Amino acid sequence: MRKWLIVFLSLLLLLSSLTALGATNQVTSSEMVQPYAYQLIADGGCQLSNNGNGNISISGDTSTYYPVTEVGLTLNLQYLSNGNWYTLQSYSYTANNTSYKPGGQKLSVSRGYYYRVLAEHTAYNGSTYETGFSYTEAVYVQ
Repeated sequence: MRKWLIVFLSLLLLLSSLTALGATNQVTSSEMVQPYAYQLIADGGCQLSNNGNGNISISGDTSTYYPVTEVGLTLNLQYLSNGNWYTLQSYSYTANNTSYKPGGQKLSVSRGYYYRVLAEHTAYNGSTYETGFSYTEAVYVQ
């Protein structure tokens, strides 16, 4: 029950701290929204780079305090339409018996939209499963 409460509070914190959409940085990055007590996950973040001409790069990583059974990262590329964020594509990465998992993609996207990355960071070891989230600022692709 406590784990679900931590996940719920993490999601609530994520939703309540969205940044303004006016950001047009070429590169944005984030740090993972962390509840008070992770036993496995040490850190995580994601990045979005606007490379011009409708090309972007997305990346992220998840790290744990020590090697675990499975560490994972899911990068969700989202776009803004009519005031709502929609997931365009998801990219999942997992690794076993390690404490670090990076991932990334170079992509072509439609111009004229705001994009962001919402990352899910996961770790599994024995009977313990943890998840956390991070996201980038919105970037307008011209």
